[in-house]
Amino acid sequence: MTLNTLTAEKNYSHEHQDTRQNWRVASWCLKKGIPVDSIDGHPYYEDILFLTQFQDEFEAEYKSDAVDYNRVKAYWGIVLKHRLPLSKKAFAKFERIAQDCLDRRQQKQTQLNQIHSLRQQTGTRHN
Repeated sequence: MTLNTLTAEKNYSHEHQDTRQNWRVASWCLKKGIPVDSIDGHPYYEDILFLTQFQDEFEAEYKSDAVDYNRVKAYWGIVLKHRLPLSKKAFAKFERIAQDCLDRRQQKQTQLNQIHSLRQQTGTRHN
């Protein structure tokens, strides 16, 4: 492979990643009813990408806690409506919310494993 081929492949990979991120943001906008124009050229586009990725990863878990849900929703408002950046304090809160979400996920998986185990035990006794 030549240097030009490697550079072209790297550029294609980077463009493909950018296209996927833009598609995810546009898809999210469509789902939430937010005009894409309000995000296009936003001064804190990286914060919007962070919030979108956070929501994709942890939405089911943080929605089960009203405080976390309202906090995430408030940060969306800060970034989108007020056009302000996320602060260091906000990122610290997101770390805590993410850890809580991971704990909820693990707890749910443990409960599902216990249910599965009980079902197997009762199934083997009846046979």
